[in-house]
Amino acid sequence: MDSIKSTLTRCALIGTACLMALPLFGCGRKQQAEEAAVIFDLPAEEENDKEDKHNSLVEIVVTPSLEPVVTPVPTPKLPETVTCEPTKGYTKKSGVNLRALPTTDSEVLDTLDKAVAVTIKGTAGEWTQVTVNDETGYISSEFVGKGSVPSVLTIDSVKRHNGVATASVNMRKNPDTKSDIIDKLDIFTHFTITGENKDWYEIEYDGERGYVSKKYSEASQGYYEAKDLYLVAQLVHQEAKYTSQDGLTAVANVVYNRLRSRKFPNTLEGVVFQDGQFSPAESESKLRSVRPSSGAVEAVLEVFARGKTILPSNVLYFRASRMGKEWSSARKYYGLYGGNYFYR
Repeated sequence: MDSIKSTLTRCALIGTACLMALPLFGCGRKQQAEEAAVIFDLPAEEENDKEDKHNSLVEIVVTPSLEPVVTPVPTPKLPETVTCEPTKGYTKKSGVNLRALPTTDSEVLDTLDKAVAVTIKGTAGEWTQVTVNDETGYISSEFVGKGSVPSVLTIDSVKRHNGVATASVNMRKNPDTKSDIIDKLDIFTHFTITGENKDWYEIEYDGERGYVSKKYSEASQGYYEAKDLYLVAQLVHQEAKYTSQDGLTAVANVVYNRLRSRKFPNTLEGVVFQDGQFSPAESESKLRSVRPSSGAVEAVLEVFARGKTILPSNVLYFRASRMGKEWSSARKYYGLYGGNYFYR
């Protein structure tokens, strides 16, 4: 019987401590102890004894419960855009990101090459708002120049630049049509420009120094093998032979975009002959026998040599308009050029 009472006493004491730990009840400790004693039928003196023993226990156990305070992270405030009269501008380097908002956390709308013409619309802090390729966004102001696109020969203040033959041209010993011919360069042949002399470029090609007429050559934005650019012109001719000049340029632009994309081969030949991509390239011998039109040649020069693209870098696909605009759900329609629909 004594052991039973001892056990009941402990239960009563635990219940008393719990009641005392809840300030919501507002009952006095003695009243709580008496209630517990009544419930468990304890003698009054035993109940009083246990109450005294638990006064100090409650002081230790009962601690305030504090909920953690969550401090909201403030949303960064974007700089206000101050508009201006539209003016000419250009990109100062390659790989410049055009972003949707004036912050480096914003979506990249396009990646631009060096010396791409833009229209300046305003400023936002350290950003410049521009329009290019029918898209308006922001470029870091340090990469934007004001005015017309400078000559490729002077944009970097260096003396050596890539050049390309825009037609078959003689490489001569001196800047004179009566000078000795060192070599004959085919269309799309690339060389290094080391200087200028009125209507002539001073060049280096195949270990030789000489001159070529500016009438049949020009500075280039990149360096490509002549045979590869000729192959692109053959493909462009076949894919858009009965279309406008913009239609030809857009097809060349897709090949250019694919060459720069990680999703496709990293050589022009690899891009053109990738399985299941361009129907005219299904027969390599047949495609290589094509004589490209002057329009196809001009389109390739415009995109690959001059760097004047008309499509954003993420436009990588096209199909004949006769097949309808709706394509795969993975293809986002961009626009119509010539007889083809183009997609991101």
